[in-house]
Amino acid sequence: MLIRNNVSIEATTSVIIGTMKFVGENLTCNRSGREIFSKLHFEVRSGEVLVITGKNGAGKTSLLRLMTGLSRPVTGSIHWDDGDIFCFSERHRQRVAYVGHTDALKSVLTVFENLQLWMAIRGPSQGKELLKKALSTFGLSDLRDTPVAELSTGQRRRVALSRLLTADSTLWLLDEPTIALDDDAIGILISSICQHRRQGGMAVIATNAPIDISAERMLDLR
Repeated sequence: MLIRNNVSIEATTSVIIGTMKFVGENLTCNRSGREIFSKLHFEVRSGEVLVITGKNGAGKTSLLRLMTGLSRPVTGSIHWDDGDIFCFSERHRQRVAYVGHTDALKSVLTVFENLQLWMAIRGPSQGKELLKKALSTFGLSDLRDTPVAELSTGQRRRVALSRLLTADSTLWLLDEPTIALDDDAIGILISSICQHRRQGGMAVIATNAPIDISAERMLDLR
């Protein structure tokens, strides 16, 4: 993989306003009555990227779901500096943007309508300018009025990823984010992650695909 376990130039030149820490301790996860992993620990801080690797079925997606709060660990805790994610679930949800390995888009809605819906779910609207910028960044402006059902797999993936730019989320959780993306789209994604971390954001990336981004932290699930 093209991931280097060192601090990148982007990270060292970041202007981070405030620092936060997101931690999981002594985590055990079961799926369908089978233990997937146990005694697992992770940590990611402001401006950092954590990359999770491991063969299929090792628990990458399961761990991301724990981080989102969609699932609960059998043992252990997941918390920010200011509290457990399950005790302060609303605050946690506002800090997290999750893009799973499925796109979670409404096929009958247009690209623009899907992003509008996402922003409405996230909370008070931050304005159409932010939405337009997200479309432009991921090369979707010409497709804004196209129903998602008519998009290619790669275009759908870009729509899903563009949602990251429509909300002020501290933590990006990305499950196999480069699936179906061409080299240009991967470059846009990497640039977006670097910009996010320069602003003090965090990213957790679960992937087995090569991605040319430096990561301060690595977690290999075997």
